[in-house]
Amino acid sequence: ALMKAKLQFMATPGATFFVTILLSLKHEFCNEIETASTNGLTIKYNPEFFMPLTPAQRVGLIMHEVLHVAMSHMCRLGDRVHGKFNRACDYSINLIATDNGFVLPDGGLLDEYYRDMTPEEIYNQLDDEPEDQEPNDIIYTNADDVQEQIDDILIAAEQAATAKDEAGNIPGELRRYITEL
Repeated sequence: ALMKAKLQFMATPGATFFVTILLSLKHEFCNEIETASTNGLTIKYNPEFFMPLTPAQRVGLIMHEVLHVAMSHMCRLGDRVHGKFNRACDYSINLIATDNGFVLPDGGLLDEYYRDMTPEEIYNQLDDEPEDQEPNDIIYTNADDVQEQIDDILIAAEQAATAKDEAGNIPGELRRYITEL
């Protein structure tokens, strides 16, 4: 099911940038997480969460996790509360995913109010919630080597998208960051 979802993701028109990121990451099943998670180099999926999803939701979940990597969310926490920052990141990327035609699993955080806002801006607008202290789908790190590896992946993804004349499909915030790289 995971291989089929990855193949369907790779067949998405105009998704060369995201496909390159997908293929640069390790993917594995893990029962120790609730849904799915990423540390920037590996995406883990809980099979009990993943398998009941529809095929379209599986692909949407993959896009969600790929976007966490693309946006380097695991390296941007700073001194923020983990769960609250994860919610802010989810609001940010889920709009990108649905704008690109992906279907998210039920319960995904989606609100037009946060369109064109960075996760940091969204974070400042969110109220604290009790579950903010719970583990979430971003495994945070301050390791510079993880950011460097993500930067290399982003540059390769941008080059692949440009070669296929799809650079226009890269979200604006990412395009600005890649230009700086």
